[in-house]
This record gives sequence, C-alpha cells and structure tokens, in this order.
Amino acid sequence: MDSIGAEGEEKGSLCSDNEEISDDDSYFYEKPDWVKDISFDRARELSQQNRLFCSPLHYSVKDLEVSARNGCHLCSLFWDQLLHNLKNMTKADEAKLQQAKGLIIVRPRPNPLEGNTDRQAPQSLVLAVSYFVDGNCERQSSYILSLEFDIYVTDSIKDCFPQLLPSTPRIPNRTIDDIRVWVADCLSNHLECQKHVQVSQPLPELRRLPTRLLNVSLPDPCLVTLTETTNFDPTTRYMTLSHCWGDFLPVRLLGNLYESFKEGLLIDQLPKTFQDAIKFTRALQVRYLWIDALCIIQDSVVDWLRESLLMSSVYSNSWLNLAATASTNGHGGLFRSRNFLLSSPCTVTASWEGFAPGSYTVLDGSTWTRRVEESPLNKRAWVLQERLLAPRTAHFAYDQVFWECRQIVACETFPLGAPEYSPNVVDFLKSISVENLIDSNGEWLNWVKEYTKKSLTKDSDKLVAIAGLATHARRKLSWSEDDYVAGLWRHDLAVDLLWRAAGVGTKIPIYVAPSWSWASINGEIYFHSSDTRNVVRNNLTIKILSIVVSPVGGGMGPVGDGYLTVQGPLHRIHLSQPDLSVDNYPCLQKLKIGVTEFYSHSTFEESLDDDSWYHQWHPRNNKTIFCRFMTAPTPHLEEAFMSEGLIIEPVGEECGKYRRIGWLRIFMDDPQIVFAEKSTADELTPEEYITRNDASEYTFTII
Repeated sequence: MDSIGAEGEEKGSLCSDNEEISDDDSYFYEKPDWVKDISFDRARELSQQNRLFCSPLHYSVKDLEVSARNGCHLCSLFWDQLLHNLKNMTKADEAKLQQAKGLIIVRPRPNPLEGNTDRQAPQSLVLAVSYFVDGNCERQSSYILSLEFDIYVTDSIKDCFPQLLPSTPRIPNRTIDDIRVWVADCLSNHLECQKHVQVSQPLPELRRLPTRLLNVSLPDPCLVTLTETTNFDPTTRYMTLSHCWGDFLPVRLLGNLYESFKEGLLIDQLPKTFQDAIKFTRALQVRYLWIDALCIIQDSVVDWLRESLLMSSVYSNSWLNLAATASTNGHGGLFRSRNFLLSSPCTVTASWEGFAPGSYTVLDGSTWTRRVEESPLNKRAWVLQERLLAPRTAHFAYDQVFWECRQIVACETFPLGAPEYSPNVVDFLKSISVENLIDSNGEWLNWVKEYTKKSLTKDSDKLVAIAGLATHARRKLSWSEDDYVAGLWRHDLAVDLLWRAAGVGTKIPIYVAPSWSWASINGEIYFHSSDTRNVVRNNLTIKILSIVVSPVGGGMGPVGDGYLTVQGPLHRIHLSQPDLSVDNYPCLQKLKIGVTEFYSHSTFEESLDDDSWYHQWHPRNNKTIFCRFMTAPTPHLEEAFMSEGLIIEPVGEECGKYRRIGWLRIFMDDPQIVFAEKSTADELTPEEYITRNDASEYTFTII
C-alpha cells in the first residue's frame, strides 16, 4: 500500500465527515437509505439514558480507504486497524465487508489507565466503529467487526505530545534524539531499571562480556571486524540486536570464515537489518555490537551450544538492545518508509450532548499489541528471553520506534510514556523474589506459558532458547543449577507436573526432554492458577522420591536423559473412542476406573499431550494408568470431590517404568468407593510397579 497522506488533503487534516463530529441533526444531511435501518430514533432515545451517540462514518469501506489515502488523519487510523483485522478474517467475511456500512458510536468507558499511580489518568471515552452488512445493525447476523479507539480531552494529556517532524526512510534525527533521551533517563532516573541491573549484571570484576563482538567504529567506515574480548575491560559498552533470521541468511560466521571476519567485513555485503543496526550503533556513539549470526560459529556444535547458554549475560549486560520488530527476515531492516499519521496524535473537534465540547485526542489502544506484541519478531521463542533480559530495548516497529525498559513503555508519539492498556511482558521479571519462592516459581511458569506460544525453527532448541531466563531466575532466587530440571524447578515440582496443552499439542519426534516436562511437546502450555495450585499442594497424594536429569553442555540447557521416581496411587483406566465431531477440540467420550464410568464434559476432562493420538486412536491394550496426584473436596460443585493426575502408559521391559501421555481431572461423590471398587482384572501386576506398600501406594518411574 502506498504511503497514506502523500497526496490529496494536507497531512494530518480531517476529511469533511470528520472535521467536526457533532450530535446536531445537520450532521445527518443527505441520509442514505441504510441509515433508516439503524433506528437512529431509538439510538437517540438511548443516548439520553446512556450518554451514547451514533452516526454514520463513511458509507462504505471503499470510501474509508479513499479518505485514508487522501490523508484524513482519523480515517488513516481506522483504515490501519481495519487492515490488521483483515489478516484474521475469512474470505466470506472479507466479501461481506465490501458491502458493509460503518456506524460510529461514542460512549463513556471505565478509564483504561485506572490504577496507574505513575501518571494522572485523563477522562476517557470510547470511539467505536462497527461495520454491518448493508448498514443494518438490527440483525445480529449483519455484524462483521468493530474497531475501538480511546478519546481524551486534549488538554488533559497534552503534556504527552512531542513536537512532530516529518518521517523519512533514512535514520531520522528525531528518532536518534528520542532514544538518546530515553537511555539517559533510564540510566539516571529509573529505579526499577537499576534494581534489574543489580540482579542481572554482577559486579564489574565478575561481569562476563560476550566471547566476540563486532567493532563498528573503524577508521574505514565501510568495514566492521570480529573482535575477541579476552582482554577487554569487563565494563566495555556494547549493543545487541534481536532479529528474525528468515529462511536464509547469506552471511554467517562459519569456521572457515573466522579469520576473514577478524580481518574485516564489508558492510554493504551484509543483510539490510545488520547494516541498519551498525549505522544506528555508530549514531549512538557505541563502539561494539553483538549479532548472533556474526558472533557465534554457526557450524560448530560446541561453540553454538556454549555461546547459546551465555545468553543471560549477553543480553543482560547490553547497553541497548535494537529489535528489528517489524522485519520477517534479515532483509527487512530497521528503518522503513512510514505513514507518519499513524504515529502522530490525532485531534478532532467534537460536541456531544452530555459531554464537554472541544478538542479530543484519539488514541488506538491496540497499537502496542499490534505493532510490538504481535509483530513478526515477537512470535519467535528465542526473542522472549532477549527482550526480558535486556535492560532496555528499542523496537523498530511498522509505524514508529517503541521504547521498553523496566519502568516505562514509550514511543515516538508519546516519548514521556505511552498509555498502558495491558501488562507488559517485562513486568514478569519484577515479580520474582527470594522472599516468596512459591509465587516466584509461579512467575516462572508464566514465562514458560508465554514462551510456548511462540515458534521455534528447531525443536532441539526448546530448552536452550529459555536457558538465559532460567539462569536469571536462578541468580535472582539464589537457587542452584541442580534445582533446575528440564524446564521446571524442584521447589514445587509435584504441582508443576500437572501442566497440560492449552490447545493443540504435538509430541516432539526427537528426544528433547522427559515426557513429564512441558518441553517434550510443542504447543502452548497451561499451568494452574495460584489458587488452584494451593488446593493441589494441600491435597497431594504422591511423593517425588528422586529426580535424575543428565544435562548436556551445562546445567541450565538441554538434557540427554531424565526420570522421576514417584510413590503414590495408581489406577487402571479404560479409555473410550474419542469424539471428533467438534472441530479442533477432540476429546474422549467416556472412561472407566474400577466399576465407575465417567463422561466427557460432565464428570471428567482430559488433555492428551499429542493431538494426533485422538485422530489415530488405538485402545492401548488396557495398559493405561491414572497416576492420581491429588483428591480434594469441591464444595461449590454438584460432585463432592475432584481428583487430578497424569495419564501414563508402560514403556520398555523394566518393572514400573512409564511415560506420560496426558492429563486428567475427574469429579465424583465418593472417592473411596470409586478407587476401592475394582475387578480382579484391574489389579496392577508386579510388572507394573517397583514396590507396593500396605497403603496401596506404588513406587514407579516416569521417564
């Protein structure tokens, strides 16, 4: 799409429909036929009760597009958000949208900034634009989508606005100035950032630099060199780059190129993202830059693993992390031609009954989510730890540069601090404390949940790409490397083992982690909330007798083997055929423990670790076992008790050796009856356990 505002109306102006938004009847001049369907009389009657205002906004999506291309500021914001929504729409809905009419609604809302003690939150309204087939909002089936913006009285937030200058595809001086100010303010005034540095960056004499850095400040501006840091001052300042590799990077550090990299690399032969990062590092007068592809020997397994396990120090000690947030590969670069209207505050003159007339500023509360959280870069699993560990990051997004540190989120639109509509992922780091290890372990699980939403090119990187975060958590909580076991911590392990796939899980075909670890599958992982974890912890029926893992290359990284020895109740379980009638949500229809049958969606829920097992079902020869982790009363449910545990099945020839295949929760009135009554055929044989005590507790292993 061409840059909006390049021609037509003056940049930053409003189209005639938006020059003044008013509830005066004259606004509805030349009402088209579709307005009658919207029942404006009823809307106006409602507006007297609910302080709500309705009017049409451009009679078609095409009109909106034309207005945006001609430079209407407000329409540019609408159009930009609409394009984002199109990515997730079906072809049928796209076709409907071509015939849709827009309805604009203004209403009050609870302030999205409430609870933010750092700034006084200005009064907020909602500007919602809804699209209906033929403009008929009376039929629910006519609805297609809505776009929402927050609007504020301009005077209440005017201190947040910067002096605006034109955008340009080269390095904008204003962007450099903004980042200089952000860095200086962060270093001098941000208490939260100073706390983070104290934990993540050890004393200067203990600080470890990356093994290699790029020297970008040579006498010849066309060259950079790879430099070993063996004799460097440990306080040497350097910057880092977070980027998407894409399908192929034409320039990488390989063993046979090592000496030539030390002699010099021509900048114009590097991918554009690397070139831009070098230019920006120079512009900020920093001598050294770390880029993974150019500082780690990519065809050396030993070097790659050693350096990958040092990510905690590489990013924690970075002076500034540059994030190529909008680029999908090394050719996208940091800088791009931008529609300047998207990063400029938009003001409208408005007069609505019940609200003070005057100048209002329109803000798109979804900008941070769309431009940063959902960007190509932040879909990569590796980048989560880069972003969390770096003390400060400049995100080069689609429409502007965003700033992120432990204390503020800012952007070129709001350099003093952007409105915060949702928790920032870097806030996860603030919540771990040696004073509360149980809650801190819960925060680790939040990191894992976020991490498992993201993609990895290589399954073998599963534990490596989060090792930096594990190292940071260990250091902050004063735990040992032995406390970390295949992506989990020993301190609350019996509770943590009750993870399950949040959606579709897939068993990783190569060995990455034991079956009891979340790292053994691909897909988003769900862990219990803190309240449920307390219930599980207080009602455990199992004991973990021992934990054995065999790290590869370092205690916080990949593992070559691992198993748990557990003591607790085991029950043979009979699983029925799965129900595949609900798209994307297959489930078992029923199951049987002893003489009691349980039915899906009423008395049990389950999640198999690999979704393909539902579709390629086999009866498993009555060898499936329910390892019951806990039983607890459920005073607010129809059934009086709940039990939860793992579905396991035997592997190999050794007695009592199992692998995990899923998670199970069942509901019942009397657990003693359910777990005591069973046929002779359901008794476990000596081959299915290691030992059994008088309390019918079995000892067994899970690999």
